[in-house]
Amino acid sequence: MIKILHTSDIDLGALPSFTNDFSDTHHQHRLATFNALIDLALERQVDLFVVLDHLFFGAIPDSEWLDAVQAGLLQLEEQGITVLLYRGHTDEGGEQAIDGLERYYVSHNGTAPITLAIGAETVNLHLLHLPLSRETTPSSAIPCESLVSYHIGILLMAVSGTNCSNPHYDFLIHHKESIQALNHHYVAVGYRHASELVDDGNVLALCPGSPQAIDFSEKGPRHCALVILDQQRVEVEKIEIQQSLFDQVCIDISECCDERDICAAVVALAQEDLVVQVELVGQIEYPLTPSRIVSQCHNMFTYLDIVDHTSLINSRYLKSMAKENTVRGKLAQAFITMNTSTNDVDQRRIYELALRDLLHRFNAVQAENSGAEL
Repeated sequence: MIKILHTSDIDLGALPSFTNDFSDTHHQHRLATFNALIDLALERQVDLFVVLDHLFFGAIPDSEWLDAVQAGLLQLEEQGITVLLYRGHTDEGGEQAIDGLERYYVSHNGTAPITLAIGAETVNLHLLHLPLSRETTPSSAIPCESLVSYHIGILLMAVSGTNCSNPHYDFLIHHKESIQALNHHYVAVGYRHASELVDDGNVLALCPGSPQAIDFSEKGPRHCALVILDQQRVEVEKIEIQQSLFDQVCIDISECCDERDICAAVVALAQEDLVVQVELVGQIEYPLTPSRIVSQCHNMFTYLDIVDHTSLINSRYLKSMAKENTVRGKLAQAFITMNTSTNDVDQRRIYELALRDLLHRFNAVQAENSGAEL
């Protein structure tokens, strides 16, 4: 029996793509995720530890990340675990700069599989390139001296030149026939976004995705893969590994009486390790200040972002204001008229935001003059 733990796109040193507000925390979570992978490999007593695509985010890694990686991989070696690193494009460019890791890296230029003897068994690791059907020899055609020999495909999407910018594009399904034709026991795929190819209950190929999200396209639990090979079966286990969980949540606040109610709804989501983008929707009867909600709730999350998609223009609040023979009453009438005269969603949102800006300005003037709010 052979055990393989594989992961992809650890990206040590990466920053969140949408904000710098929790960069230091995110750095530490990525490093903690790497350390969790090392601990898991030791705990499960795997034979082979494989990292696909980007181990580091930059071509020349910071000494903190490099020292942590060297220490972690050395722990694995001391326990007899073989380590293989398959580069993505970024790591390739920094090959000369990553001193101390050269012995782990696998060249993209070789066509012959890497063959490892583990006890009385062997595992053959085939670096694959798309299109599979033209460039790859089926494992059944490869001679082997061992009585028990396994063939594992390694497919790096970044190196294969495939355009995978759409996280919803399932490249494994589109290449199912080619993968089946390889007759490999299993194909490990390196790419940011998770994907799985199953046939008749058997996992043919798996991309666990990055073990730690970098943006909300990678929301939900993040995994690594533990593959167990024996003569009867190939068993694949996805193991949750992330240190911070990214998620997007939509809350309808139509029934909330005020911002305190909204804060209570947001706080109900609270998790210390949660990076969450909360979309607020629904009809409201009062001007809303998202930044105030964030300031009151953000300490209960790793990071909290509020996206306000609520509507004030059709509210009873504004219709009542439009009846006033005042400047703000005339403005309210104008906004209601403009909003009903178009079906363009984007244009209506522009009116909505402009209305709120004017109301906040009125509030500021009113508060300065009389201490009262609208």
